[in-house]
Amino acid sequence: MNNGHTTWIIARLWSLINSNRCLTFYGEEHARLSRNQSILWDPKQKHPWISTIMNYLTFNTSEVHRARLEDVFVDHMVYADRWAQLVGKSLKQWRASASGAFIGLMLHLPFLVLNSPCPPLLVVSTALFGSALGSSVLLDHTYEAMEGLSAADAMNYLETIQSPVYRFQFTGLAFSLPKALLLWGYLVLLADYLLLVANYQGLGMVAGLAVLCFFIVLVLASTVRAPWCRQNISGIQMV
Repeated sequence: MNNGHTTWIIARLWSLINSNRCLTFYGEEHARLSRNQSILWDPKQKHPWISTIMNYLTFNTSEVHRARLEDVFVDHMVYADRWAQLVGKSLKQWRASASGAFIGLMLHLPFLVLNSPCPPLLVVSTALFGSALGSSVLLDHTYEAMEGLSAADAMNYLETIQSPVYRFQFTGLAFSLPKALLLWGYLVLLADYLLLVANYQGLGMVAGLAVLCFFIVLVLASTVRAPWCRQNISGIQMV
């Protein structure tokens, strides 16, 4: 320590460390090893069965959005870049859902020429696609201006929408509505087309198409259930 230059370097390093601790962790008893590490007590989510039902109804998309909201709001702190990333991803998904809903509505055009065997089912699929398109436009219009919020404004907003009982369960549901309605719309539309094929080609053709669709669903389900995929959906990446 007799070397003045070495002492100066060490002092500068400790000055940076203390400054970072003061600016980032002021008043905290424990060091935060990563951005998404929670060191403060926070009540756990109540009524987890609600999330389970929502996951089944929304094809797990509500859980994805809920986890993203929880990740960006760890210990009620918000980083502006993470908030912008969250809103940007959501906007991209909503716009994709709007495009998918528009395509789904266009796929109803053949039924203007061909009589649907089940008109109520056709009405349901049209309503689902219309709801997906409307909710996508509404959410996109609402959150497009929020993408550039500061950390303080984003924190205040999340404090406002977070429920003390349900946390971000229903917010995640609202974020997932466009995609969930879109997927349900395509499932009902598929049933419409299968009934149409059965009406014109017979049950044998429908059975073959149903087996093919079931096989595709099994392949997709096995991919979604892969461990690495589940971690990306429900887990939060370390920073």
